[in-house]
Amino acid sequence: MDWAQVQMREIARIVMGQSPPGETYNENGKGLPFFQGKADFGDYYPTPRKWCSAPIRIAESGDILLSVRAPVGPINVTRERACIGRGLAAIRGNPARVVQSYLLFFFKQAEPALKLLAHGSTFTAIKGDDVGRLKVPLPPLSVQHRIVDILEQADRLSLLRTEADAKAARILPALFIKMFGDPTTNPMGWPVTRFEKVCDSRLGKMLDRKQQTGRHSRPYLRNANVYWNRLDLREVLEMDFDERSREQFRLRKGDVLICEGGEVGRCAIWNDELHECYFQKALHRARPYPGVATSEFIVYLFLLQATRGALLDAASKVTFSHLTGVKLKALLIPVPPFPLQEEFSVQVRAVKKVLDKSSLAANRMNSLFSRLLQSAFLGTVTA
Repeated sequence: MDWAQVQMREIARIVMGQSPPGETYNENGKGLPFFQGKADFGDYYPTPRKWCSAPIRIAESGDILLSVRAPVGPINVTRERACIGRGLAAIRGNPARVVQSYLLFFFKQAEPALKLLAHGSTFTAIKGDDVGRLKVPLPPLSVQHRIVDILEQADRLSLLRTEADAKAARILPALFIKMFGDPTTNPMGWPVTRFEKVCDSRLGKMLDRKQQTGRHSRPYLRNANVYWNRLDLREVLEMDFDERSREQFRLRKGDVLICEGGEVGRCAIWNDELHECYFQKALHRARPYPGVATSEFIVYLFLLQATRGALLDAASKVTFSHLTGVKLKALLIPVPPFPLQEEFSVQVRAVKKVLDKSSLAANRMNSLFSRLLQSAFLGTVTA
């Protein structure tokens, strides 16, 4: 159905923020909450960090807050009356013409278009006139309410799935602690040994662009591909690996890839996601010795050590900025009995199967929500 396209200023009041004098700011809760820009945004509502005793521009409770400066496009909703600075605009729909939640969903799908309207070299921004000229498809109020009802249901389901995934992801570190204790203090008194006694490890191949011929091009992983206990293979680059280097740097199922720099120690397991793959120098390949350690134990050991500040240089007691090959081999780690590690690995794999299914469901739900959001403002959602 073709709905009338109206300009935003015809159906909503647009209040562009203006920063009050600096002496009117405070952190003691005096006056109205003061929101300056995207930095104050939460998942849905902004978080007060400052207050203002002499506000100039005010957003009312329920107004949509639109970030209009660096970055342009993100939104939140005000819980209460608030002072807004020049990084924000408050959007308040005319209830006789538009449902406020309908406007909220409109802005969610309009973020890419808003970014295109932004201008400026030092930082990008949009003006009130830019916002006012936005074209909004405007069905009757009864249809707007039906659209909002559909989108809110999809949004709630997507949020519940995301929350469930986050809770599930906390299970395995807690299980590690229960079975092995805190690896930073080793309360169960497991034998402690150098990492080189537990895993065969080496850094990957140096990328030398001058030596690239394309004759032996093969896929390889970088630091950017490795996250905690997962790999992102959406962008896998290639470089030359001749016959000799293929023997040295080819990944095998069960290898643990450990970041040498950046977020030092971040690691994940290679499970033959690609038929053939190698690794760059920014990564260590750790191959647990059979009967000594499991890949899953190593990953969660590093996760807990990293999050608890235990990846320290034994000599200086300073957190590693780079985990060199020598430092990794010398790293002291607790080593519980192998059968106990195997029991942990079985449970990790079982939970991971559930998480993978959950993640797939979340991706489908997010995709469905995006399609519904787009179709709603193309006039194809009417019930």
